[in-house]
Amino acid sequence: MRKLGQRLSQDDEEAYLHTWNVMGHVLGIRREWMAHTMDEATALFDRIQARARTVAVIPDARPALGRALMNTMANSIHVPVLRHVPVPLTQWLIGRQTARDIGVDEHVPLLSRLLFRLGLVLLRAVDSVVRLISSRFSIVRLFTRTIGYHMLTRFLLDQTRPLTLPEQVLNPMMDTVADWSHDPKASTWINRLEDRLTTTGTWRPSAAKQPHKRRA
Repeated sequence: MRKLGQRLSQDDEEAYLHTWNVMGHVLGIRREWMAHTMDEATALFDRIQARARTVAVIPDARPALGRALMNTMANSIHVPVLRHVPVPLTQWLIGRQTARDIGVDEHVPLLSRLLFRLGLVLLRAVDSVVRLISSRFSIVRLFTRTIGYHMLTRFLLDQTRPLTLPEQVLNPMMDTVADWSHDPKASTWINRLEDRLTTTGTWRPSAAKQPHKRRA
């Protein structure tokens, strides 16, 4: 979020950490392995990465999982020249060393890399200029919300894919995505543009399986 220029308040960041700590507690993670501030989270993450790079695990499942994720994202993009963009995007977000650790180091055509870099510069420039007039404007936020919607609906909520979710998980996720349909931080015309890029009205994925009604 910080790297995308969408900073949260300190309270929101710590609330995010607290949510994951609650989930970690349910999963049995010990309290001493939990972070309660962003500084603690950064230090703990660095320790985890350092350990992963010094302790060899054979077979290492990370590269296969990383490449599978990139291939899934590429197959979901219908514009040929943009299919390789998830690779440089991931490398930029998590760093090249971490990307190599998880196998996201494949060759990407020069044109795709140039388009990613030019797009990144253009998005930042537009945000910087327009925010001088409208502080609520963010094309980066529009982009990430739109991409996030399509990623969730195609990878998790589309029940025609091999990975299907039980209704106990599927229905709450559908409700969560539907709650994202209106961005209170954006102008009316931005919300309308988001609807055109996702789905009109409530963001309830039409491709997802609808819940079955139980008999009384």
